[in-house]
Amino acid sequence: MVAGDRAAYVSSADARVVLVEYSVGEHETYVFVVTPEGTAPQVAKIAVGKAALARLARRLTALGADEAFRDPVLASLVMPAVGATQPGDVIYFVPHGALHRIPLQAVHVDGAPVIERNPVTVAPSASALRYCRAKRKGQRRSALIVADPGGASAPLVFAREQALSIAGQFAPCRLLSGSAATREALTMALREPRDRPDVLHFTAHGMFNPREPLRSGIELADGQLTAADFLGLPLDVDLVTLGACESGVGADTAGDDIIGLSWALFHAGTPTALLSLWRVDELSTSMLLSRFYGELRAGRSKAHALQAAQLWLRGRTAEEASAHAASVRTRLGGDRAVECIVMEHEAWLRLAWNDFSGALALYRGLRADPALSPADRERIEVLELRATLLARKGPAGGQQRYPFADPHYWAPFFLTGDWL
Repeated sequence: MVAGDRAAYVSSADARVVLVEYSVGEHETYVFVVTPEGTAPQVAKIAVGKAALARLARRLTALGADEAFRDPVLASLVMPAVGATQPGDVIYFVPHGALHRIPLQAVHVDGAPVIERNPVTVAPSASALRYCRAKRKGQRRSALIVADPGGASAPLVFAREQALSIAGQFAPCRLLSGSAATREALTMALREPRDRPDVLHFTAHGMFNPREPLRSGIELADGQLTAADFLGLPLDVDLVTLGACESGVGADTAGDDIIGLSWALFHAGTPTALLSLWRVDELSTSMLLSRFYGELRAGRSKAHALQAAQLWLRGRTAEEASAHAASVRTRLGGDRAVECIVMEHEAWLRLAWNDFSGALALYRGLRADPALSPADRERIEVLELRATLLARKGPAGGQQRYPFADPHYWAPFFLTGDWL
């Protein structure tokens, strides 16, 4: 990346921005830190190569557990960024190689994850930086939401609630859901110049194709919308959110680029995308993204809005999450299959805050459902037995658990592109 590109991204009247670029070699990784005050990058050499980082990335993707992000090697990789910033400064990471698959905002430094002190944004590659600011729209009033397509492989119950919640925060807002969430309907909506949205939000099943990354995509009612398809869409929007599994994963090229959905979104015209690195829990995702849009509509930058939403989710108690699930069940009542899915989430959360009688009542209600398949009935019976044994054992600890504090639930979501 040329010096002019770096200068453009650390110069901002809205916040102090520090650019942190990585170059991963066979046996070491170089970290280049650019600050607004510096005349040349600060350079750090970390004794970890691409094979070790690939192993770390696989471990984090598989576990997503808090302990994994306390690894001293990971801490050494983000320490140059922490040392060059004050709390509240925006950190702009430009990963390389396997670092594209590691959510650096979740790495612990001095006993806490980076996201507690700094909002974070990621660039898919150094070459993409110079396009982001030029494509900024500067407004987020209208939205197009594509939710729970009817042709999806499994119903996304909390996606329906998420769509209703987010839709209430934008005006005008158009919602394509169920069988109406087709490729044709989406294309027509995006090609209408008078009603083109500022925000495009997807809540659908997604998949990454490592052999052919441009065939990675999300499921719509009439088939998959691939990365290659996105290249043909007029994405003159300020933000695209892909609330889908593995939407932020890509395949390495010979250069700095990562080919996948994020790459396609940039080339199609969007300055910012909100993506996910691994399979995500429906309930926590719904809560996180609804909060993110609330922060965004309140006037925060995208980076600060995501930071606030992730910290908020980490602090939700099991009782609060259970109350949210119960409200979803009430709002989406009338569909027994939907109610059963929500009841199972609610029962798990009630166990987490030692409400054994509440959890048992929910499991018994599920087991009594005549429409339950034999396999599901057997699974519910096992969960009911576990709840019974826990009730006999008595409360554990006496403190409410924070079920979504683990990075597995909040860390996979990241912003790529323009932070503002």
